[in-house]
Amino acid sequence: PGNYIRPTASELKRGDIMVKAPALITPQVAGQCATAGRSSVMVIKKPSVAVLTSGDEVLMPFDYPQPWQVRNSNSTMITLQATEAGADVFDAGIARDRGTHARDLFLRAAESADIVITSGGISMGRRDPFKQVFTELGISPVFYGVNIKPGKPLMFAFYKNKALFALPGNQVSTSVTFELLVRPFIRKVCSAPAQRLLLDLELTVPSYNKENRDFFKRGRIVFHEGRQMVEPLESQESHMLSSLAGADVIFLHPASEKSLPAGARVRCYYLKG
Repeated sequence: PGNYIRPTASELKRGDIMVKAPALITPQVAGQCATAGRSSVMVIKKPSVAVLTSGDEVLMPFDYPQPWQVRNSNSTMITLQATEAGADVFDAGIARDRGTHARDLFLRAAESADIVITSGGISMGRRDPFKQVFTELGISPVFYGVNIKPGKPLMFAFYKNKALFALPGNQVSTSVTFELLVRPFIRKVCSAPAQRLLLDLELTVPSYNKENRDFFKRGRIVFHEGRQMVEPLESQESHMLSSLAGADVIFLHPASEKSLPAGARVRCYYLKG
């Protein structure tokens, strides 16, 4: 007696909480709701994100560049990163360096979205369009400039209760600063776990940092002598997107350490999930 029988209330009893908010509605959580006869549940609205890039030299991926131009990879990256973080995203265009074009695009983006993310146009250049727009609109930064590499020229602010992240224009700087600062913000708004999987792994070779700022380097997870380790990728330049595309992690080489020997443990942010 009792074999092959699942007793009533062996999993949950009347009055037990099946799904406690905040919770991400995974396929398994949706299955739980279905067992309780709930075909719909109250959820938090996904934040809407507008993505803006800048520069007369930037054009769309389907256009043919002149020798002085580059194709726009940053909008593609940010759009997909923000979508993966849980937002509804739209591309608000490329702001040009002259006239009121950057201002017009930014105002339309801020009107339509909960969060505005810009890429480029925020450094010390005389014609950096977004920096001029933010000054004209009286936008005061919560912070401007972060002592990290890649990605020092970065600004966070609010405009009419809309969150604004102004990211640097170099491709790796854009993607890494999104990972470190924008993604956790979006995840928090969605009431989802904010942090990537963190790993403490040993270095396969020495690492050097002469920048006097925290250096987030790209690395690959390898198996060496029967254990997982992190191998720094050869290129660490902020415009070398190919090295970030081939990375499993970004790892922190602190500003306080000029060099780390092989075998030193470093904090790694796992990028693959």
